Amino acid sequence: MEYKAFIDFIYGKLFGDKGYIGKNLFQRLFVDGIQLITKLKSNMKGALMSVSDRLL
Repeated sequence: MEYKAFIDFIYGKLFGDKGYIGKNLFQRLFVDGIQLITKLKSNMKGALMSVSDRLL
């Protein structure tokens, strides 16, 4: 599915696992007002995420 078609149906927060993390995807979603919430991979720096979202 194309990115544009994908984000037309998503708003707010998007939850996924570590396999969905990509810096490019995270940034594109952030610019479009969508917050990607995942656990961090061991080799990644911390991302902007509230404490309540980390607890989820």
